[in-house]
Amino acid sequence: MTTPAEFRSRLSLHRVTLRRNLELLHRFAKDFDDAASRTPIVPGGSHFAWLLAHLAVARDAMLERLGAERVWDAAAAERYKRGSDAAAHDPPPIEEILRTLDRQGERLASAMQAVDDAALAAPEGSGSVSDRLEFLIWHETYHLGQGALYRRAAGLESPIG
Repeated sequence: MTTPAEFRSRLSLHRVTLRRNLELLHRFAKDFDDAASRTPIVPGGSHFAWLLAHLAVARDAMLERLGAERVWDAAAAERYKRGSDAAAHDPPPIEEILRTLDRQGERLASAMQAVDDAALAAPEGSGSVSDRLEFLIWHETYHLGQGALYRRAAGLESPIG
């Protein structure tokens, strides 16, 4: 279990991680055309646009736990949650999703600085809000690797060498 003090001790690392993740998502999105961004890399799987939308939903979940306003409506959480059918929903263009992620990044930086210990210690699931935030930050980083795979599947070079 992550205590509020432990979360705060890693606050600058979390903020850097989220900022770097966002920079990489922008680099991964470069040169994707709309058709390629919506092409699953395996039959029945998700695609790059769905992945970006999924990460936007996760960032909104972070904002909610920090007591900040979400950027997308709650219905988006259902469309792009884990296990949802990527073919069943048509996500916005990737440029629009990236703008959403940018706005969320700004709000997250402020909200992480402003959150109080009581909110971080509040119970959530089998742990606390701080545990869930730690997971969601890791979760976003985990999905970055998929972004590289989507680029390769689309015939694009890796933007990170």
